[in-house]
Amino acid sequence: LKLKRLLDQMSWVKLSMLHWHISDAQSFPLQVPNHMELSANGAYSATQVYTSDEIVDLVAYAGAVCTYMSLHSDYRLCLCI
Repeated sequence: LKLKRLLDQMSWVKLSMLHWHISDAQSFPLQVPNHMELSANGAYSATQVYTSDEIVDLVAYAGAVCTYMSLHSDYRLCLCI
């Protein structure tokens, strides 16, 4: 993921927090297991989504490079990690 490269770059310059708006007014790319219709109907395409496994992996990676991640959606589906 390009986000891992961003996390690496952030750690190099001692930026320790990524506040990620995972959705916006035009797209909802997060796959929510109990609400798959959100990303199925809301993402730009079926290939432009983030799966739960990718999010877990990204959060673990952020912890390894000492970056705190705060994820949330504009639709109040809060995923603060």
